[in-house]
Amino acid sequence: MREIARLFSVVEGERRYFQDLASNIPQALAIFDIRSTVAWSNSAFRKMYPPETASALGDVLPTATLRVAAKKILDGGRDQVVEQIHIGEPGKLLRFTLKPNGNWAGETELLMMVEDLTAPVEQAQHETAAHYSLLEAITWELDAARMEFLRVDRVAAEALGFDGELWSRGRSFWSRHLSPEELVRLRAHYQSATGSPIVCEYRLIDRHGRTRWLRDRALLREGRIQGVTQEITEQIDRLEMSARAERIDAQRALAGAVAHDNNNLLMILRGYGEDLLQGLPADSPLQANVREIIAATERLAAHTRTLAAYTAKRPPPMAEMISIDSYLTEHREALMSAMPAGAELVLEPASNKANVSIDPVRINHCLRTMTESLEGSVRISTARVGEDRVRIAVVSTVGKAPPAGVFEIAAHPTMALGPELHAAYEFLRASGADVAVRPNGYEILLRRAADAPAAERPKDVVLVVDDEESIRVLVRKVLERAGYQVLEAASGEAALKISLEHPGPIGLLLSDVVMPGMSGVELAENLSLRRSEMRTLLISGFTGETALANARLPRGFEFLQKPFSLPDLLRKVKTLIEQGR
Repeated sequence: MREIARLFSVVEGERRYFQDLASNIPQALAIFDIRSTVAWSNSAFRKMYPPETASALGDVLPTATLRVAAKKILDGGRDQVVEQIHIGEPGKLLRFTLKPNGNWAGETELLMMVEDLTAPVEQAQHETAAHYSLLEAITWELDAARMEFLRVDRVAAEALGFDGELWSRGRSFWSRHLSPEELVRLRAHYQSATGSPIVCEYRLIDRHGRTRWLRDRALLREGRIQGVTQEITEQIDRLEMSARAERIDAQRALAGAVAHDNNNLLMILRGYGEDLLQGLPADSPLQANVREIIAATERLAAHTRTLAAYTAKRPPPMAEMISIDSYLTEHREALMSAMPAGAELVLEPASNKANVSIDPVRINHCLRTMTESLEGSVRISTARVGEDRVRIAVVSTVGKAPPAGVFEIAAHPTMALGPELHAAYEFLRASGADVAVRPNGYEILLRRAADAPAAERPKDVVLVVDDEESIRVLVRKVLERAGYQVLEAASGEAALKISLEHPGPIGLLLSDVVMPGMSGVELAENLSLRRSEMRTLLISGFTGETALANARLPRGFEFLQKPFSLPDLLRKVKTLIEQGR
């Protein structure tokens, strides 16, 4: 008996030892007997479930599934182990583990362990949110059926500029920010979710009224959508800007091609019109008809210049020494073409043939633009001002003022004056001129240049290269009439052959820029290595910078934009040949 008593004492001591150990375990432990009452519990269990409120198994187990499992274990289910996670209130996350346990009497008891996972899960969520905050992203869980958030990182939402309150549980975020059409599309994405990843992009309006783009990456897990939201507004804007730039480039290329073809045709119409006008008797009734044709080409040329303005920046001024009085007299017909029917142009050149250094083609455009903006007949007069200035006055003879807003042109050059007037102002200022607006017109003050030296006998050989036969024939006729010897070629390759075969010097290469095969620029580069005396005049229907992009041009080169007048052509040719002497 003493031995048996000693054994019971040892067993009881070990039982108390293990109960003491179990009492200090942080997880809640309890043993329920076959009557479903608490036979033993540790301090963590009693703290979680005080005896006065939870003395029976039914008071502890929160779900029917756990209660059914417990009954099966107490009825003899010795091999059954049940584990279930339950979300308690308020926001508690508990894990229940049920196992069978045998007592001294051979009866089956229920061993229950309850673990509080709330703190570890919240810590994991916080760490995850901190990780995604570095990516400027918002983590969330969504009830797809109601399209309401169950959990969201409100700090990240606020950091991205959204109202964190609208992301909270039970509040609909999307209905406040999305259009009905976008909401329908987004709902379809989430309500048809499977186990595959979901990626969707949508546009919304934030609380400041700005349009923003978001991208969701989500996954369906245990009946919930878990996801991450990132803002992609900047990426979308960059894509749209890139696409817009590509469209603009395509439009510019098309505009450049149309302007090039238009200018070639205008060159033919205007050139042959001027040539026909010079050949008609002064009293011929056909002169008025031809002037109308030339005037129509001027109006169409203005439209083409507006179209070409979209293809490139305006070329820089190409200054030449010109006598302003002689220049106005030579271009009287071109200036008259800008005037309305019935109006007259009165020229009063009184600068005593003063010379100025300016781009003659662009000053012609400026004067025509100013003339067009005035009503009635126009008087253009010149005069010397002091020792170093030349004044050009463009005024209406009926005292009509320029259009509203132009009076501020000098003080406010960025005002909406219309593209042509604004371009005229910019060119004149870039050329060192002062511009003033008077009650009945405009006043331009140019710096006077030194008197031109006496002209020497020019070299008279010009190589004309253009694939457009009508323009080539016209230029040859005009140059031959002016006393030049003309060599003619329809391509760059043919021009090279003519240059090799011609025994004497060639004073000027006059070539179109855009031609099949060898371009005018390539031809000029090639010939400049063979003929150092030769100057180059390139002509093109494209705008200057577009036509001459990436060109390595020889010295003495000039550019003339189609359509040009025949006096402009002759003056350019004369100037370049004289420079080559």
